[in-house]
Amino acid sequence: MDGWKEDDPLAVLAQDHREAEGRLQSVLQGTAAGGGDVLDGLKGFADYMESDLEQHLRREEEALFPALERYLGRTGGPVGVMLMEHEELRRRTRALQEAVAGAVGTEGAAAAAAVAAAEAVASLLAEHIHKEDHVLFPLAIHLLTKEEKRDVAARLGAAG
Repeated sequence: MDGWKEDDPLAVLAQDHREAEGRLQSVLQGTAAGGGDVLDGLKGFADYMESDLEQHLRREEEALFPALERYLGRTGGPVGVMLMEHEELRRRTRALQEAVAGAVGTEGAAAAAAVAAAEAVASLLAEHIHKEDHVLFPLAIHLLTKEEKRDVAARLGAAG
């Protein structure tokens, strides 16, 4: 990403995005390849979404979004869109967990439903990351003062 600096408080969030993109690539390659390990891969992805990515979403909601709300508001703008997508990611993650649990030890339709649920999560997550990297984070870099960035960094540390 152009313009990112290592000491920028948003670098930690951007690094989370790179990890998520790696997970997305892995799960999509696994579902395309098929085979008996697909459900194990989907389970791992669902667990990652429920734990690591959930922590990332909370960190954004508790550290970054409140600072940006002062400039952009909470509804009808980029922060509101990101919050709606966070809730949709959570909903899709729950659906993925349920689909994977229902597909364990089965083949056919149940396994296909788990793959479809993973693809739905992956699609939204990829779009969401793109929006944050190319819209929300650049806005934060330009809008937030040095003091606000330090506050965001402190909140990120506390929320992590």
